[in-house]
Amino acid sequence: MIRPHLSCKNVAFAALIVLTASMAVATFVEHHHDTPTALSRFYHAPWFIALWLLTLAAGLTTVLKARLPRPALVLHIALGFILIGAGVSFFTSESGQMHLRIGHTADCYADAAHPGDSVRLPFQVTLRDFDVAFYAGTESPAQFTAMLEIAENSGETVQKAVAMNRVCDYGGVRFFLTSYDSDHGGVLLSVRSDAWGTGISYAGYALLFVAFGWLLLSKKGGFRRSLSSSVWRDGRKAFCIGLLLLVGHSATAAPTTVSRETAQKFGELLVNYEGRICPMQTLARDFTAKLYGDVSYDGLTAEQVVLGWTFWPEEWEQEPVIKVKGRNLRREYGLEKYAAFTDFFMGGYRLGPLVAAYYNQGDRSAMAKKAVEIDDKLQLIYSLRHGRLFKMFPATLRQAAHQKTLVRWQCPTDSLSDLRLSPNDSVFVATFFANLYQAATSGQETFMQKRLDEMALFQQSHGGETLPPAHVIKAKRLYNAFNLPVWLSRLHLCLGLLLCLALLKDTKRFRRCRQAAYAVMAISWLALSAYVVLRSIVSGHLPVGNGYETTLSIAWCAMLMTLLLGLPRRNGTLSRRLLLPFGFLVSGFFLLVASMGLMNPQITPLIPVLASPWLSVHVSLIMLAYMCLTFICLCSLMAFVTLMAGRLSEAELTRISLLARLFLYPALACLAAGIFIGAVWAGESWGRYWGWDPKETWALITLLVYALPLHSASLPAFRRPRFFLAYLLLAFATVLMTYIGVNYYLTGLHSYAG
Repeated sequence: MIRPHLSCKNVAFAALIVLTASMAVATFVEHHHDTPTALSRFYHAPWFIALWLLTLAAGLTTVLKARLPRPALVLHIALGFILIGAGVSFFTSESGQMHLRIGHTADCYADAAHPGDSVRLPFQVTLRDFDVAFYAGTESPAQFTAMLEIAENSGETVQKAVAMNRVCDYGGVRFFLTSYDSDHGGVLLSVRSDAWGTGISYAGYALLFVAFGWLLLSKKGGFRRSLSSSVWRDGRKAFCIGLLLLVGHSATAAPTTVSRETAQKFGELLVNYEGRICPMQTLARDFTAKLYGDVSYDGLTAEQVVLGWTFWPEEWEQEPVIKVKGRNLRREYGLEKYAAFTDFFMGGYRLGPLVAAYYNQGDRSAMAKKAVEIDDKLQLIYSLRHGRLFKMFPATLRQAAHQKTLVRWQCPTDSLSDLRLSPNDSVFVATFFANLYQAATSGQETFMQKRLDEMALFQQSHGGETLPPAHVIKAKRLYNAFNLPVWLSRLHLCLGLLLCLALLKDTKRFRRCRQAAYAVMAISWLALSAYVVLRSIVSGHLPVGNGYETTLSIAWCAMLMTLLLGLPRRNGTLSRRLLLPFGFLVSGFFLLVASMGLMNPQITPLIPVLASPWLSVHVSLIMLAYMCLTFICLCSLMAFVTLMAGRLSEAELTRISLLARLFLYPALACLAAGIFIGAVWAGESWGRYWGWDPKETWALITLLVYALPLHSASLPAFRRPRFFLAYLLLAFATVLMTYIGVNYYLTGLHSYAG
């Protein structure tokens, strides 16, 4: 006879699996249709809400009857609080939007749940002032602030400020500054009233953090039991893995350009690029990498490439400098892997029909996407040749005496009429590139260098407060001098492979090799730390703002963990001996991903919503979780490779499964903490702590998928090492979807897919 609480347990797990699958399907429905469709058919549908209620009821019933250890009991109760809070918010909260112009007053807002209806406020709100602060010398907003005047019916008024990441609370209503009008004369406010739901959910988050900490520290918890098991005491065999490294392309004949010395002087000039004042060297490196896939071409520096395209365009148009991705595209148009500019303009623009189909007809085929990538590169060349990239002339705008002095960096083709420039300075700006062209094409590099020196003085005298500090410029040039992720990725992948092979013979010589490899890991970690510090100095924030930076963070964490746990020992166990090669492979893999074209290494200003202290904590915890889950995946993969080769016994397979389980606990703790800290951040930024954004949804899916193996007492299949490791190997697909698939395929607040 089946006991009641066992039936509840089965119902809870079944409902949770259906919910997980439904959420995954919903993200693709949203991508192929729209957000309202996903909300109506899935997230807000009665059947979906009923499934959550069923999961909550069955889960809590099971937990309360199962006599779980206290940390696990508190953990499940915390999850119950979070679900109850979410339900209360969904059914009782009110939200909407309010548009205000300066001097205008409103006493209601548009209801988000019922379009066309309005909700009346118990007070009146007037927008008194609005201000946008920009990053120095750019048009990139750093922060925007609105001053509100709130008037009660009694006549009492209160002044309140609201800005991005700075909420205005009054009378049980929260105001969030969402956006502003293009003329800076009005704002769009999000309005939310949630008396109980948010508080209940936040209490659940706090309880969850306590529970995970308790679970990791408890002597009777699974983490401490795994830590004290034989996985750290014995073991004697290992296995190997093979990796394929790519070789680069090299050109044969160098086209005409200026000398390295002259190009270096040009690279030391400043330019307004990607919303930031930085050395011209940065623009040149990004330009060359965008076209060619590397920061140099045929022995020429990036600055030489840019000046070559600027002064000898007809010659450079014949150079195979444009990397063409997509085998089908190359086959269709008879192109090589590296093509010349002229290869795309034989009898008209050859890619024109594909590009038009992409933008006008919604063609999202692989060939159309690759054609658009090439089109972007060609447009970049056009922008360079027309001078639109060279925003390197700072000047003060003509404004009224009472207005704040503003400095604009403009390109040589911009009008000078609205700038405060002396006649001599106007002539200098108007003739600068013409003089450079004449000097370059006639071989007068001494004169050219003199003009570049004059340009540097012009920038220093007219740049004013927009000029970055000298130490930031030096840090940027030093940062640009080393393409560290590329070299470290190759080194770490090679060493990881060699160490795996060397494990086949556990000799004294191998132990000495491990000690040397450990020293290399320490040096690599110091080098990457210096690289990250330089990037932080240049960007002005911790490097966690985009995919490239978070990938570097994972590699950095993997290296640090390897140094802390993988110290060579004379009688090291199998698991300990695996840490060092795994550390090299995991860090090498993520450094390789950071070096690939998928990631954008450009340093850009943070948008206002990211300029929050929550960002660093949220991203750091998520990256720690991904690092641990990658390590678990590698454990599983190499275990099965070795089993297939007949080099691993069942006992050793069990030990490896214990090692994977050991890392699963902190991985889930960091992932859960990162998700819910992100929810709190979202709640404080735009008033919605959970909105079913695809990244949020897939992070939750990942958490649920990886949480199942920890329920081995209820799910006996996870007690078998083969099934446990196979499940973890397949589960890594959710990590890849969360980190890469959502960012570059699906759309949403967290997406880079554009």
